[in-house]
Amino acid sequence: MEVIIVYSLCVIFTLLILYHIFNKPLIEAATNPEYKDYSKNDALILAKQNAGNIKFLKQKFETIDGLSKKVNTMSESVDSNTEAIHQILKAQKEQTNRLKTDQ
Repeated sequence: MEVIIVYSLCVIFTLLILYHIFNKPLIEAATNPEYKDYSKNDALILAKQNAGNIKFLKQKFETIDGLSKKVNTMSESVDSNTEAIHQILKAQKEQTNRLKTDQ
């Protein structure tokens, strides 16, 4: 019964953490002032807009890479915490068994 409670709490906390990580509003490129539509046919203007849009997209991908690293770190922490909880439960069970045998 205790194991079920521990697993349930681990799942709930993991879901809460993931919710807060990914709960940032999505910004469409058309609403961001840095992204510009290709409205003119002049080659120089198109080249400048293309360079600006590539820079903008590169920044967005870098933030995604940072989030990926945070998720990996958090996943390792969750695994470590789960192992610690298992060890605590094992120690409590052993202590309970010792108390039962002493009586």
